[in-house]
Amino acid sequence: MPITLPDVSTLSCAEKIDLISRIEDCMTGQDRSVWEHALLPDLEGLSVDEKMDLIGHIWDSVKPGEITMSPELAKELDRRQEELMRDPSRAVPWEEVKARILNHEARS
Repeated sequence: MPITLPDVSTLSCAEKIDLISRIEDCMTGQDRSVWEHALLPDLEGLSVDEKMDLIGHIWDSVKPGEITMSPELAKELDRRQEELMRDPSRAVPWEEVKARILNHEARS
């Protein structure tokens, strides 16, 4: 049965990012009190793919220019990009990252 996607159209960007963070907390095994939210379905009953779809749904609702970046975050992202350019072998393909997530959830 497909999941029911929450209506996030009236939420601020910060609230949307908070929801995404809560889903990620659930995926990494955090205590339910950390990630529970009235707009989110029963996350424990969702597969990793369904949780990823839910994250995608929320991200897709963020309008261009709605996200602002702190100077500290911009500096950190620049540092990471420079590090990657110096040593591209450190990059991890999405397929590998997803496999790690799936493997982690299978052990939980």
